[in-house]
Amino acid sequence: MTETKNFYDKFSSESAIKSYVAGCIAEDPKLKEKLDTLKDRVHKHIPAAERHKRGRDLTREEYAIFFASVSLVHFRNDVITSFYTPANEVKNYYDKAFLKND
Repeated sequence: MTETKNFYDKFSSESAIKSYVAGCIAEDPKLKEKLDTLKDRVHKHIPAAERHKRGRDLTREEYAIFFASVSLVHFRNDVITSFYTPANEVKNYYDKAFLKND
């Protein structure tokens, strides 16, 4: 959970996400293929001809889960969500933990 939360916090803006993604792809070009595969899975319900109109970028949570899975050497988001926890649970856990300490 900590790893996902760290990435969630790191990705506080769209520019932070783009900068991090660009740096990671520069270090490991195969990550681009993996991100493209993830984006394809997100868009699989949209006909290919309409993706440029109806498609969307990954969310902050999706990027956080993806890079947490990469850092844990799983390379699959479903491993994180199946065997660890979904991003919204991580965020809720940390929000409650920090609210109790304030």
